[in-house]
Order: sequence, then C-alpha cells, then structure tokens
Amino acid sequence: MIFTSKEQNLVLCACGCGEEMLPNDRRGRPRRFIKGHESRGSRGGTRLMSSGYERSLKGDDPKSPRAGKALRHTLLAEKALGKPLPAGAEIHHVNNKRADNSPGNLVICQDRSYHRLLHQRTLALNASGQANWLKCKYCGTYDDPKNMTVNTQKHRGYHRSCAAEYQQNRHAKNLNGGAANDLYI
Repeated sequence: MIFTSKEQNLVLCACGCGEEMLPNDRRGRPRRFIKGHESRGSRGGTRLMSSGYERSLKGDDPKSPRAGKALRHTLLAEKALGKPLPAGAEIHHVNNKRADNSPGNLVICQDRSYHRLLHQRTLALNASGQANWLKCKYCGTYDDPKNMTVNTQKHRGYHRSCAAEYQQNRHAKNLNGGAANDLYI
C-alpha cells in the first residue's frame, strides 16, 4: 500500500538533523532515516560510548581544538553558557539517562559535592517522597533529619536507636568470638 504525505504524519529523521520525513517509503515499509543520513548514525555526529555518554565526533565547531574529543553534554552546556565551563564544574543529567542531552535535562553543577547532593536528593525523593530526608547508615530507611543525628558536612545521618543496636551486636559478636546476631554486618 502506498501512502501520500496527506495520509501520514511526518516524523523526524533518526540521525538528529531535525528534518521531517515520511515514516514509510513508497512501498509502505517503515524507515528511520532520510536517504543518505544512515551513515551519520542514530545520534547525528555523535558516538554512544560504553559509559552511556555521547562523544561528539566533530563538535559544534569543527575548527575547535576540542572537536571530536569532548562529550556532547559538555559542548551543549558550554554553548548554553556562552563560555567554557569553570574549573571543577560538572553536568548533571536530571533523568539519570546519560545519552539524553536535551536542554531541560542538563544542570551545570559548580562542583562534585553539589552534583552528589543532587543525586542524593533524587534518591531520597524517589524512596520517600521527601527530597530533604536522609538515609540511616545502619537500617537503610529514609527519615526526617529532625529524627536523626546528622553530619551536615557529609549530608549523612543515623537513628540513635539503630546505632545503639549496631554497637550491641558488635559488642556481642566480639564477646562470643564472632557468633552473635549478624544483623548489621
């Protein structure tokens, strides 16, 4: 069955060029690329690395000394800033998908500690519904920091009752030659 453009919705070429095309060829077979765009790969000038990040094959500026060397999300963040990233800055992918470099998914973090904080808050939000809650290092449950002893520098906390139980089990294990209740080991 042959379709005309009036009978089909246009789709974007899978190479990332942004051009619209018909989703099926003249014989009705599905297609992903505009003819000749297959060699560009499915990510348009980038290569997906084993780490999950995209490496730019030619960069946004082919004359740039970083062309072909920089990660795609770094180039996009620098383009949005209008200058190179500051020393120590890291880029956070909001949805944790390293290959998703859409502008709304990238956050420029001032340093690694802020980047870790974003990941920690995301884990807390997903587990407990509260981004500011902390995970007890002994029992592994998330709780309000008001109910915990907190190390504010490391953004970690624990329940006093969990710490006491851990110490009791550890002490009992030492007295019994290692045969105590191994609840927290």
